[in-house]
Amino acid sequence: GAFDEVGLQLIAHYYNANMRWHGGKLDGVYTLKNHLAKTKLIGDFEDGAATEDIERGVAADIRPEPWHSETCVGNWFYWEGYKYKEPGEVIHQLLDVVSKNGTMLLNFPLLPDGTLDSREESILEDITAWMTVNGEGIFSTRPWKKYGEGPTEITAGSMNESERKPFTSADFRFTSKGEKLFAFCMGWPKGDFGITSLGTASGLWPRKIEHVRLLGSEERLEYSRTAEQLLIHRPKHQPCDFAVAFEIQ
Repeated sequence: GAFDEVGLQLIAHYYNANMRWHGGKLDGVYTLKNHLAKTKLIGDFEDGAATEDIERGVAADIRPEPWHSETCVGNWFYWEGYKYKEPGEVIHQLLDVVSKNGTMLLNFPLLPDGTLDSREESILEDITAWMTVNGEGIFSTRPWKKYGEGPTEITAGSMNESERKPFTSADFRFTSKGEKLFAFCMGWPKGDFGITSLGTASGLWPRKIEHVRLLGSEERLEYSRTAEQLLIHRPKHQPCDFAVAFEIQ
């Protein structure tokens, strides 16, 4: 972190230099951990002076200012036999982070020769396949009016991934892009998809819903809307694993 006067002078110099480089616009980002969360050794974060970095964790809700999270599929450095995260676990965390105005860095520890082991390659391939289908609902998106809904409670803060409960098909995360809303379901239910945040009584989507599309599918979807929920009839085909996204307009 920016400890003591020397550190603060360095960051002030960086911000001022960055503004000169970009015609008066601050285009640089300094990420810093919050010592109030654990110990002062983690960082001297102050709101407005830096972008908060939540290591191996997430925020509780949508934050007005961007924040950053990073995690690793295993240990930060290669450790033979270390248990890796499953691809779905990584994707679910990404969705939770992005829905709350955050960015996420994912680390893959390398073998001594600079390559990935076979398990890491498989995880990366699964994430890549998922992103190929659903990237439209991730890249260049903004948070919606609420980050999501569902029964699974998330513990906010850093270094608490082991306390996290798995998401279910009743959990949703939302992102937006212009007039489009993307509703990510964290599973594939046995029945239909019900989104209570899009019921007319919620007041979150006051206009009529004209279009619902499942990313990665050309199937024509059937849906209905009541005061309680938007009900999307279960599609015949599942376009990807781990989480599916509905584009709503």
